[in-house]
Amino acid sequence: MRFFLWLFPFLMCQAVLANTLTVTDIKVSMDADTPATAREKAIAEAHKIAFGKIAEESCVGAPAPMPPDDILSDMVASFSIDKEKAVLGNYTAFFTFHFEEPQVKAWLEKKNITTPHLLGNPFNVTATYTTFEDWQHIRKTMEQNGTTIRLLSLSASSAQFHVVPAEDTHFLRQRLEKEGFHSVVEGENWEISPLLTPTSSQP
Repeated sequence: MRFFLWLFPFLMCQAVLANTLTVTDIKVSMDADTPATAREKAIAEAHKIAFGKIAEESCVGAPAPMPPDDILSDMVASFSIDKEKAVLGNYTAFFTFHFEEPQVKAWLEKKNITTPHLLGNPFNVTATYTTFEDWQHIRKTMEQNGTTIRLLSLSASSAQFHVVPAEDTHFLRQRLEKEGFHSVVEGENWEISPLLTPTSSQP
């Protein structure tokens, strides 16, 4: 019985996380008259930066405008301060945010999200990389020819996202390899990582 009492909150937590969009490694540094004031300003700014990253990776078309503070606050299921430092009037911290996916999706769709032509079954991707430029390269390669991605989590070295393909996935994998990325497919789950030697650089 004790096992089930422990398992129930764990399952509830997993169900909540399944409906959230996670952004990590949000760094903010703020100055103010006091560390407490700087901290408040940093937290408010971190909300906006985190939403900006979600919007940047999710939008098709013009960039989505920033929601008002009250709406933005409601979108956030939770956030954590992973590391912080206060010196005199300066406050610097790294944040992780969990956004309510339905609320973010509703806001973005209201503003500028379009639905692509669907070709092939949607799938999930875990991509690993060494630089943010690599991540941008993967994203741009995936989004060619109308394919769209919906970001689930993003960090300095990996990203998880949902893909709605608008082309045969065979051609998508070929293009990834040509651009220097290796893909492993297991059912509806993909893993993408840089090749040691990009095929596009070969003579």
